[in-house]
Amino acid sequence: MTWCVVVVVASVVASGFVVDLGGLDLDIEALASSLGSAAQVEELFLVNGEPRQFLRRQQFLDVLSAKSSDAAALELWLYFGGAPPRAGDLKRKKETKGFFGAFADTLKQNAMGTVDDRATQWRPLSRELGVVGDGQSLPQAEELRRALEASRGLLVLRNVGLTRLEFVELCAAFGQVEERPLDGPYEAFVEGDARVHEFSEAPSSRRERLQWHQDQTFREPRPRVSVMYCLETRADEGDTLFASTVAAREDLPPEVVAALEGVEPKHSRGAVIERLGIGSDATSDVVSRPLLHEDGLCLSPQATQDHHLPLVEALAEFTASSRYAHRWRAGDLVFWDNHRALHAATSLRHPADRRMWRATVVGDRAPEPLETLVVPAPEATTLVADAIRAAGAAGAATARALVRAELDGKPGHGARRAIEVCEALERGDVAARPTVTKTISGSVLRVDAGGGLAFDALEESLGDLVALADELGLAALHLTNSRSISGRLAPVVEDVASRGLVAVAFANTPAYLAAAGGSGKVSGTNPIAFAVPPIVVDMALAGVSRGDIELRRARGESLEFGLAVDASGRDTTDPADVLDRGGAQLPAGGIKGALLALLVEILAGALTGSDLAIDSNDYHTMNRGMLVLAFKPAAATTFARDIARLVEALPFVPGDRTRQHRAKNADDLIHVPPSLFYDLSRRSRRREDHPRESALRRVEVEVDKYRRHYVEGACCAVSDGGPRHQS
Repeated sequence: MTWCVVVVVASVVASGFVVDLGGLDLDIEALASSLGSAAQVEELFLVNGEPRQFLRRQQFLDVLSAKSSDAAALELWLYFGGAPPRAGDLKRKKETKGFFGAFADTLKQNAMGTVDDRATQWRPLSRELGVVGDGQSLPQAEELRRALEASRGLLVLRNVGLTRLEFVELCAAFGQVEERPLDGPYEAFVEGDARVHEFSEAPSSRRERLQWHQDQTFREPRPRVSVMYCLETRADEGDTLFASTVAAREDLPPEVVAALEGVEPKHSRGAVIERLGIGSDATSDVVSRPLLHEDGLCLSPQATQDHHLPLVEALAEFTASSRYAHRWRAGDLVFWDNHRALHAATSLRHPADRRMWRATVVGDRAPEPLETLVVPAPEATTLVADAIRAAGAAGAATARALVRAELDGKPGHGARRAIEVCEALERGDVAARPTVTKTISGSVLRVDAGGGLAFDALEESLGDLVALADELGLAALHLTNSRSISGRLAPVVEDVASRGLVAVAFANTPAYLAAAGGSGKVSGTNPIAFAVPPIVVDMALAGVSRGDIELRRARGESLEFGLAVDASGRDTTDPADVLDRGGAQLPAGGIKGALLALLVEILAGALTGSDLAIDSNDYHTMNRGMLVLAFKPAAATTFARDIARLVEALPFVPGDRTRQHRAKNADDLIHVPPSLFYDLSRRSRRREDHPRESALRRVEVEVDKYRRHYVEGACCAVSDGGPRHQS
């Protein structure tokens, strides 16, 4: 199936109805006249004032064919980036007149296909669960499944115009769409289809307390996915709340999780009916379900009928203390995984103003999630900083450097390195609150990082280096006593060079390089960088950087031959041989690269008074050194002209590739694997002011009660519903 989105923003202005078509503001009187009216154009292309997403090519053509020619419909389709049509559809392609005759070239360019560029991007809705599709095309079924898996249980699409059959078709991406899953008296079948139920409000929304639950835990097969589609609603009421049982389980102390092993509360439909006050059902089946389910929790207080209820309620409160509120709009299509998410309905003051469709799906989880989520850089920076802060350090400078690496197309030095930083802080390898000291002697600025990370010390010191170079013409920054990762050098030299200086930087690492002519490791990968705008060079003196090897292992990729050897000195393509089994990287350029690495070892290690590569095999504990040189050009006019001539002669300008990545990421979005996003999220929650901290005490109390009364045998009575707590 081909999916497409029509990007149309319509508005009524003084001069008439105007549509913004990819930057072309056109008065479409001709289109409005052909279709009937401007209002009809809006009805066709907009949902709730937002661009309507067409599910497939045929639907788009059907919408237009009733009021316009096939040629006009085809032109619109091509303009909005639809997949190139079949040969039979092009019978009148040569007739490029019609609505957009003046823009035939633009139509042809769009028809040639930037369809991949219009693919859906999936952005997190919150740190704990949920993704929203954000793009110019709707995904196919397999991508929907992988997106729900990556979301940890909540997927949102907006501005979707659906018929009943199209709604069922989307639901079927996740499995079998059930008929009559509940037969609730508050619901009605849509067009006689027992798979699609229409309602305005659920009975649980009328309760004073929020009724957090997972759907229909009392029956087999247990539903996997619930789907709701909003046709009409008021914008100021009736949110649906969602909470992640996966995140909640991650936040439980290990001893609590261990105590929950083997606990299986009983669930029944009768318990739900009784608690909602809509009747009774003493004959309903009873199903026992483990509290620990998949990677989350099975929680439905409404359906729990036995002595486990206080414990289940405490866990539901703990889970729901951190939540996402979905504010419904017409055209919203929401899928949630009942095995991984809790949800609750909030009250409606005007139920007559809402129309919703609902469906229930029985199926399995997707085997793999999406490869990446798209995260705005400011949000990613805050997330990384919060994770590092929760580990004890001030994380802002480090976060800015790591996210900048992502924007520059260097993920090996990007957000994933924050995990290493957090672990090093937790082990005590890195000083969480270091005292940075600075001393100046002549043209040398000496900075002691106090056993902390290099990023904060550098941010505090580069301005002083620039001022010293401006005054003296030449200055050097000796950074010593820093720990763990030092990050990329390119931003360091770029920042200095942006002040009108020439900048050169060197940093040392533990001994990772195989020594030329020997079997031992003497030097590190020892990066070197320099910047003379627009020239920017940052390179490790190995064939590939350490960060890239770690990234390739994480992705399951191999190395090329000639980059590394195993512990016995044989060529290897396995990153694990280098990272875990005593292998070594090979220097770039053979002996010449090895000698340059030796120079950097002298400048960044010995000269700054830091450790040498041979002193440590762990960069988290190594006293790492860095040397940054700043030169003020003596004859600025001549220097600038000479650099311009030099750049003109180069076949390419070093640094262009990074600048291209920055331009590509001008919307400030980075791509992060879901596992990394949620790992950073989990770490960011390890703080005393997180909402779950206050709810944890009740869980611990109920776990203790359960263990004393029912595990250790301290109970006094047994009834049909199971043992009861002593009064």
